[in-house]
Amino acid sequence: PPFGHNGEQALDDKMLKYGGFEGNAQTLRIISKLEKKSASPSGERFGLNLSYRTLASALKYDQKIPLIREERGIKKGYYHTEAGLVEDIKRHVTGNPELATKFKSIECSIMDVADDIAYSTYDLDDSFKAGFLSPADMLVSSEKLLSKIASKVAKNEPEFQGIDDSIVARTLLNIFDKTIDAREGLSPIRAFQSSMRSSQKLTQDGYNRTLFTSELVGEFVNGVSVELNDDNPSLSRVYLNDDTRLKVEVLKNYTFQATIQSTKLKITEFRGYEIVQGIFDALSGDKGNLILPEDVKLIHEKHQDNQTAIMRTVCDFIAGMTDRYAIEFYGRLKSNTPQTIFKPI
Repeated sequence: PPFGHNGEQALDDKMLKYGGFEGNAQTLRIISKLEKKSASPSGERFGLNLSYRTLASALKYDQKIPLIREERGIKKGYYHTEAGLVEDIKRHVTGNPELATKFKSIECSIMDVADDIAYSTYDLDDSFKAGFLSPADMLVSSEKLLSKIASKVAKNEPEFQGIDDSIVARTLLNIFDKTIDAREGLSPIRAFQSSMRSSQKLTQDGYNRTLFTSELVGEFVNGVSVELNDDNPSLSRVYLNDDTRLKVEVLKNYTFQATIQSTKLKITEFRGYEIVQGIFDALSGDKGNLILPEDVKLIHEKHQDNQTAIMRTVCDFIAGMTDRYAIEFYGRLKSNTPQTIFKPI
């Protein structure tokens, strides 16, 4: 959705009584229903018309999101609208529709690992490029920040329950040790200056950033292992070994805490939440359907007697917006200087 996590939270808050919103659930819905590549003669969409094995790769959480919830907080899973599809996926991939709720195909497992590696390395690259972080900043992080990262890693990864700020610090040093010029024989001041230059070189030179990121990705890929499921090979598991996993989790949580949770970005995210909710209120309100694009309006009219389906239609439309499109759309609704009416929706 537009505006990342805050956009996701804004949509979920609006959909608490109608099945919620969650990024992975939306992905399955997009590729199986919303994409416009294939449809029946009656107009029913089949999304990308993918095989069950391919669809299974997008089924990351094998649990149905409650249709009605009271509490806030995004729930992982799939929508009730895709419940029948999920049963079909299980039956065709495993031959057993009643398989345990821990269903996850090996392709999905591979994508999980790839996502973790990508997030841990490219969020770091973006943080360096934007000037939010540098290796020097990370290596002299406060104990408070390191402890917060340790708590997040331990919460998300049970095998790292004993992690503390010192382990996080050592992990960061291990990640950046090759980038620090620590030649023997240098005086303390020269060693400090050399280390700072190395840090600047990594953050200010695109070539060196790319080289560092590529080497890090290669190291992490070499830390991948496979656990074969002899009874059903399609459910075999791909995972990162403990040393690699720790580095990946430390980097993921560091960039999240130090960058994504920073005041600079939180101001932008807060605005994004407001924009998404404002658009949703307008489109789901009285006569809101009149400002929907024609193809979305037809789906809306088809479900005119089903409020849950109407809200899901509005949610689908907003979830497909880019940040820029959402800002322009909101401006046309709320701004004193709206875009021209001749600009297409």
